[in-house]
Amino acid sequence: MLIQKGTVIGAKQFKGNIEGRDYDSCKLRVMMAVPTDSENECGFNVTELNYGKSDKYAALAAQKFPFDAELQFDVEIRSGKPVMNLRGIKVINESK
Repeated sequence: MLIQKGTVIGAKQFKGNIEGRDYDSCKLRVMMAVPTDSENECGFNVTELNYGKSDKYAALAAQKFPFDAELQFDVEIRSGKPVMNLRGIKVINESK
């Protein structure tokens, strides 16, 4: 498991059917620092991470945003390439 720190700035959920296809998702918007050794960018990036199904949203909606968190990732190989999957979050700072 890989742990990365970030600032969670938002969350969204969707559960429904579009054109006969079922969807059920929870996504986080996370601000993360650009690595200090990057030659072409600096500061912060915001990324949207898949965080499982919509049932995880209720606990996130109760948080005061933004909040700092440890993001817990598992890495798996798909089609010969590493893919990081967000498996859990641990709030480390309730609010800014």
